[in-house]
Amino acid sequence: MATTFEILILHEDARYAHQAAWEAFEALDRLEQELSRFIENSDISRINNLAAGQPLRIGPDTFECLQLCARLSTGTEGAFDITIGSLMNCWLHEDKSTRAPSEEELDAARRLTGMHLVQLDEAGHTVQLEASPVHIDLGGFGKGYAVDRMAELLRDWSIDTALTSCRPPSMPATTRPPASS
Repeated sequence: MATTFEILILHEDARYAHQAAWEAFEALDRLEQELSRFIENSDISRINNLAAGQPLRIGPDTFECLQLCARLSTGTEGAFDITIGSLMNCWLHEDKSTRAPSEEELDAARRLTGMHLVQLDEAGHTVQLEASPVHIDLGGFGKGYAVDRMAELLRDWSIDTALTSCRPPSMPATTRPPASS
């Protein structure tokens, strides 16, 4: 997830706390295998390569994550949208440097953007796209979802005092600091 995850646990049994943290990181690894758009056979990558109209069975965590994202998208009237990948790609060259897209490129990307294009079938735990290709990017939502699942697992281990967090491994500076006097 290109992120550093941390767990801080206060518990009287250090070995028990270590085992609980280990299990939480195992859960994180499993979630990354399902939710990362950078892993070729993840649920998200399989959705991003899905042809329109073709149902795809996905894992329960991916399904729950997509349901939560759909609710959030509805609640924000579309301002929150995990299908933003096509629009994001318009602004990047292949080497990831930025560029200004044409209006035609933006219009084409807009037609492939929007949660209304992602249909979820709860009975079969399937997802189906109304257009293709729709590019899902869970970004920060996926990271937050993973932190929540890790915290839930720690609660299952009866860990009452813990902090789970994620942060980027580095923060690039865009300007030089002011000269000191």
